[in-house]
Order: sequence, then C-alpha cells, then structure tokens
Amino acid sequence: MRMKTFGALFVSAFLPLAALACSTAERPEDASEEEDAESAESGAKACAYTPTPNAIDYRTATCAGPKASPAERLTCALELAAARPTFTPPLDPSGLGPRQKQGVVRITFDASSPPYQGKNAIDLSTLAGGNKTFVGMPSNTRLEVDSGVRLVYGDGAINGQLFDWDGVHDVTITRGSPCHDRGRFVVDLKSAVAPDDKARFVSLHDVDRFLIEHVHTIAQYSPDVGGQGSGNGSGAPTILFHANEVNQLPPRHGLYRHHSNQGSAAGWGANQIASLSHSLVEDIWTDGGDAIRFETSTGTVGSHDVTVRHVFAQNGNVAVAFTPHDASSSGVHVSDVRALGMYVGIGAFGTGNGAGIGVFTDTTVDDACIVAGADAQGQTDPDDSSAAVVLKTAEDADVTVTGALRAGTFTSKQPGGQTGPSCSAATVKDGFEDWLMAGF
Repeated sequence: MRMKTFGALFVSAFLPLAALACSTAERPEDASEEEDAESAESGAKACAYTPTPNAIDYRTATCAGPKASPAERLTCALELAAARPTFTPPLDPSGLGPRQKQGVVRITFDASSPPYQGKNAIDLSTLAGGNKTFVGMPSNTRLEVDSGVRLVYGDGAINGQLFDWDGVHDVTITRGSPCHDRGRFVVDLKSAVAPDDKARFVSLHDVDRFLIEHVHTIAQYSPDVGGQGSGNGSGAPTILFHANEVNQLPPRHGLYRHHSNQGSAAGWGANQIASLSHSLVEDIWTDGGDAIRFETSTGTVGSHDVTVRHVFAQNGNVAVAFTPHDASSSGVHVSDVRALGMYVGIGAFGTGNGAGIGVFTDTTVDDACIVAGADAQGQTDPDDSSAAVVLKTAEDADVTVTGALRAGTFTSKQPGGQTGPSCSAATVKDGFEDWLMAGF
C-alpha cells in the first residue's frame, strides 16, 4: 500500500494542478449540477461556477464571537443557516436526496494560501478549552466546501466523528466552487489522529433525505496495533451508515456519491454500510481498505433497496463486501465494479462472527472486472500481499454474482470469475480518474 509522509511534498505536488482558471460565469439553464461536476472533475481548463445565493460565509461569520474555535464557528453558522432556508435543492432524477428548502453555509477557498495549506487547512478538532466534539448540523442545512479546502479532524485520543447526523432531515455536505486544484475538498482524518485511534467524517443514523458528495478522505492507518496481528490496524470507516440504536430507523432516501478515499487499513475503508434504506450510492473510489462494505452490526436493521454503481478499488482488502452478522438485508444491487490489486474482489461472507443469523437476499453484483496485483492488503501481511481471489462466497451467502471477469495471476487455484478481453490491466481504470493524492 502506498503511504507517504505529510509534509512539504504536499504543496509542491499540487501547485501545477492549482492553475485551473475559474470564473463565476452563469451556467446555461439546462446544465445540471452533475454536468458541471463532470466537467470540473475531468480536468477542464475553464471552470464556470455560480455561487449559491444567500449562503453564509463561514470565514466571516461572527455569531460565535472572536475567540470561537473553528468548530464552534461552523456550528453557529449552520444554526443561523437553519433559520434561513432559502435554497431549493435541485430534484435528483432518482427522486432521492433533500427536497425541502435549506439554509446554506459555504467554506470558501482562500486565494492567499495554496490548496489544502495555510488558511485552506481548517482544524475542526476541538472546541474552546480542548473539549472533543463533532460539528452540529441541524435539519434543512447545506454545507458547501470549496475544492482546495482541507478539513482536519482528530486531535488524538478520540473515537468520534466530525459530523453526526441523527434525528435530522434534508441535510447536505457538498462541494462549493469546483475551480481549485482537483475539484474536490479534502477531509483529513490522519494528520491529527493518534496512531492507535480513529476518527470518522460523517456518521449517519436516523436521517431522512441526505446528500454527501464530491469529497476526498484521507484515512489514518497503523498496521498491527497492539501486536494483535491480522493486519487490520487501527482506523475506522470514513463514513458510517448505522440505524439509530433506540428507534431502529436507518439512514434513508439518500444520495451518497463522488467519494474518493485513501489510506484505509484492511477491514476498514471508505464506508461501512451497516444499515441503509431506499438510497443510491455511486462513484466510490478507494486506495486501501474496502470500497463498499455492507457489514451489519449487532442490533441493526440491515440494508434494503439500495443501488450501488460505479465502484473502483485498488491496493486494498475487499472491493465489495457483504457480511450480514445478526441483521438481514434485501434488495441490494451493485454494478460496474473495477478492482486492481485487491486481496478479494467480491466477498460474500455469510453470517459472519458471533451468533450471526442474518442473510442477504435478493442481492446481486453485476459487471465486475477484477485484476490481480502485488500490493493488496491481506490479513497477515497488509502492506504487501498478492491478490488472492476474484470471488469469495460462503456456503450460506445468498448473493448472485454475474458478469465477473478477471485478469492476471491470483494466489488461489480457484479464483472465480471468467477471463475475457474486456477486462485487463490496461482497461480496468477506464472511466475512473486517479484520485490518489501525494503528500499524505
């Protein structure tokens, strides 16, 4: 797994990319946000961006007082925004995501500093006085973070999350201006996290109609913490979907997309989907860990009617994982999976640990290309393992996999999948931009 030390390399690595020209020209009325995003993220030379009207500028918000910490300032700005819901979110073709009016807070890119550095690195780890916290985000709010901005969270000795969504509705975290550096904002869950600790970007529980998109997360990774072996290391999923433990309501009617991640340990990754309902997940990318991890936890209600598409994973543990434990899931459909150098391509692990009685039913994976590689994360040597299998399916797993192709040499004598000219080392990355960011 490719890990680098955070330091001066970061600035030099991104200065050439920061030269994207940006204007605030009006976009055509028939241009969608998705078309804007695709244009920005394809490396277009020109960048058109129209700021959302009536957004509260985090940098100039004075509601929390001059001595407020960044976390206090952002929480206060979001509370102000909740009282001023003026933005009508665009209706997604899927019918999912926020529908009610939202108040908007924007964290703007500061042109006086390089991307992700100086004033564009905002430490949201602590409240005044050093108390650990997450940022409060009320219902009917939309947070826009300009590309080129890095949000830092961790502060050592913490097992928490930057944002905790529970009992809220119509909430959004998205990109503001796409015109700086690589078109995404960064959430840094590494540089302020102790080696044996963990931190998450967002934990979603009882939340209805949400949108998370256009973010790159940097996960914390320390192999074999405490001499326990197995290579799982420390860390956490950067985004956690989990039902409320009291009312058992899961995150629902949501959109989760355009998320790239790097640095996760084996067994962790971009996300853990313990419970999710009636939602769309698309364009998820990871270097390290798992790209899509459907793994329930004790007492959760599983996942139901979830569509996942366009998944890429490299140099990690499992591209797409299904582990039901004690909760059953149904109607989970995954398509367009591409993997390079993953220990397991698609893993359906049956009932899993403990007294697991859960199952996946009406669950499918279609159209996968799994290519072998030498930098996979195995369970005994997480930094340097060869890809083992394309498909790993327990006898009691009820997951149907079709159209799974493989290329290269796997360590298993029966890796699964079929060979075919459309799946190769040369084609596996087609349609996927390389989001790996140097300097972390």
